[in-house]
Amino acid sequence: MQKLTFLFLICLLPLAGQAQKAKPKKVVKKPKITVVKKPSSATDLDKHPLSDGQAVALDVATGSLSFADAANTNPQGQKRYFDRYTLTLRQGDLLVVEYASEIFRVMLGLEKPDKQTVFSHDSVAFENVSVHQFKFDVPATGTYTLSLTSADPQQTGDYTVRKFILPVKAIFPEANADFCQKLAFLMAQSQLQFNRLEGKKTRTEKKTGLIETYQARYEVVPGKTSEIVRDRELGKSKLNATLAEFTKKEEALKALETYAAQLRACTPGWQYETLEGDTFKEISAATYVDFLTVSMRILGKKKFAVVLGVD
Repeated sequence: MQKLTFLFLICLLPLAGQAQKAKPKKVVKKPKITVVKKPSSATDLDKHPLSDGQAVALDVATGSLSFADAANTNPQGQKRYFDRYTLTLRQGDLLVVEYASEIFRVMLGLEKPDKQTVFSHDSVAFENVSVHQFKFDVPATGTYTLSLTSADPQQTGDYTVRKFILPVKAIFPEANADFCQKLAFLMAQSQLQFNRLEGKKTRTEKKTGLIETYQARYEVVPGKTSEIVRDRELGKSKLNATLAEFTKKEEALKALETYAAQLRACTPGWQYETLEGDTFKEISAATYVDFLTVSMRILGKKKFAVVLGVD
């Protein structure tokens, strides 16, 4: 039985602070999945198809595999239950599907208009949570069918699925786009390690040479710099975007709370945490795979900044 929610992020659709005295509690990036109301149709991941000139299209749904669902039976007589969603896709666009469950190891199939199906699954043995990312360059315009199932037979339980569609060439959100739209765009770009946003390299960490920083070609707030930090050893990338700058700490903290309220409004149902020290304050929103922050940083004497971080 399928069940849906829009964590909405088009909804949607977040640094290391300086030294602090108290050791903050570490953020746990694994909130529990919450299943809500039953969807009215199999088009619940097709509420927001990509339109001309649009930077990103995003839909999020939660559901549950059950013994009442349609199933395929293997030669040993074991069944795999599945839910189906239809997607409207255009030639040249990039589809990214993120599928996660705390109950079973995930597997998906995407049936193309020519009735050929591409399968993909989490290849890691199940342990507490299964998360799988599927990227697909759309070969032809038409209606596609996404089937969500388990990699191992006889499995049922709750899941979350998120669909991003990106145009063949990066399109940036309008300067006056709301905060949620900008977050959705950046979360989609994080699926691609921010490769589409990478500009000129500005520095390399001298000690190991493994951490590189690049200018980002997109500014969340026009005139305020953004940068991409890449850890080559861990294979991870993060985007830091300056949102505002102040000469007084009190003003920076007030702006931080305003942006934090917007962050929460764009990410309902996520896990939130606040970390605070003598020289910084950070508010985070997290899921299995996302870690978004807004933080107040001290840049120098009478110089404070509010910064958005997207991991």
